[in-house]
Amino acid sequence: MEWWKTIKRTPIQKIEKCVAQYRMDCLGTSELDFPYYNIKTYEDQNGRFRARTDACYRRKSDGSTVVFDVDNMETEEDAVKQLLSIMLEFGKDPSFDEYELEFLPHYRF
Repeated sequence: MEWWKTIKRTPIQKIEKCVAQYRMDCLGTSELDFPYYNIKTYEDQNGRFRARTDACYRRKSDGSTVVFDVDNMETEEDAVKQLLSIMLEFGKDPSFDEYELEFLPHYRF
């Protein structure tokens, strides 16, 4: 089951395995007004976890984006919890009204 961790990485820089995908439905309950979003978690060959979501916020004034992604977590659970925490903190920011929800097509799962 862990054979992929032993693959020689030359000329490959990094191998990650998608270990889980979650769909979070939040209609009417989210501080961020996401109707739903997906979270994928990945494990690298060193046993570290990363989580990212397909939702982002784009600033209306200049088009810059906030993408939610966490890296180098010890466990998959930590990665998901940290990602959700970052997203909720962003929703409490006073400048939150300057942003609009967008789903990144290349992140769509």
